[in-house]
Amino acid sequence: MAFRSDHRARRRLLQLHRWEVLERFAPRLPVGAAPMHYVLGPAGMTLPADRFTRVEGMSAALYKNERALPRTFVVDRYRVATGNAARRLLRDGGIDYRREVLLESEPDAGDRPEAASALATPGHARILRYQDERLDIETDASGRRLLVLTDAWFPGWTATIDGRPVPIFRADVAFRAVSVPAGRHVVAFEYRPASVRIGAWMSALALAIAALMLLSGLGRRTT
Repeated sequence: MAFRSDHRARRRLLQLHRWEVLERFAPRLPVGAAPMHYVLGPAGMTLPADRFTRVEGMSAALYKNERALPRTFVVDRYRVATGNAARRLLRDGGIDYRREVLLESEPDAGDRPEAASALATPGHARILRYQDERLDIETDASGRRLLVLTDAWFPGWTATIDGRPVPIFRADVAFRAVSVPAGRHVVAFEYRPASVRIGAWMSALALAIAALMLLSGLGRRTT
């Protein structure tokens, strides 16, 4: 899990620890096997001091991974793997996170990334806006790439590139990825669960019916 600050991480992870939700999170991987920004464990747990810094103020052990990947970055390769096969690849260090991502399904031909040269950086990603239900990222790359966001994958999130809807891929079991074209673009992630969309449609329908009834009543009065 990734958080914007130690304070936010401490508060949220302590909640999840108390609710025993963390036991249901996936993937369950050895420490350091994935680009996690924070690691939460039982009281008394210790981690290598050269990579992890203890965050004080919790009964459980919360550590910040000082070598974690950025919250968002660009890669130029992918593999398709699901379930235990994907977890084994992540667990055994079979993925170079800075260049490659695991996807649950094969992208369409037009969404597959183009490989950059071995010495070149696949591209750049910069967060423009970060809110609870909205995230804007600027990408810049010399070819089509995959933008990886290390926020948790969850149903209800939508994505657009320069205002055009695009699919979100489940990445590295627990994260999100979007195929981005060459050049400079803005990718927007927005949380819009189906319940909100259905509620908006129902409200619009109710307003339309009320307007029709009002117009019908006015028409009868004029006649």
